[in-house]
Amino acid sequence: MANAVIAAECDSTSPAIWSALTQFFLDCPDESLRDPQRAVQTALKATKLAPQRASYWNRLGHAHLRAGNGQQAIDAVQRSVDLKKGGDSTDWYLVAIAQKKMGR
Repeated sequence: MANAVIAAECDSTSPAIWSALTQFFLDCPDESLRDPQRAVQTALKATKLAPQRASYWNRLGHAHLRAGNGQQAIDAVQRSVDLKKGGDSTDWYLVAIAQKKMGR
C-alpha cells in the first residue's frame, strides 16, 4: 500500500501512471485499499495529460460511477464515446449502470 500512496502523491507527467493508479484505487484485490474518490482524482490527472485518449475518459467515468457521481460518470463516458466515434460495450454498460443508479 505504501508504494501506491507514494506513487499517487508524485507529480508524474505520465498519463499511463495516473490511469494505472486509477485502476488500482478502483479494483485493488484488497478491498480496504479501494478509494473511489482518489480514483476520480487520479483519472482526472490522466485525462488532463492525454485528453484524446478515450480509455482514460472511460476509466474516469468508471471512477465517478464508483464514487456515486452519476452525471459526471455519464459525461466522462460520453467523451470516450465521442473519441471512439460511437463507443463500445464498456462505455454503454457504464452509461446504463449510471442511468439506473440515477433512477432513470
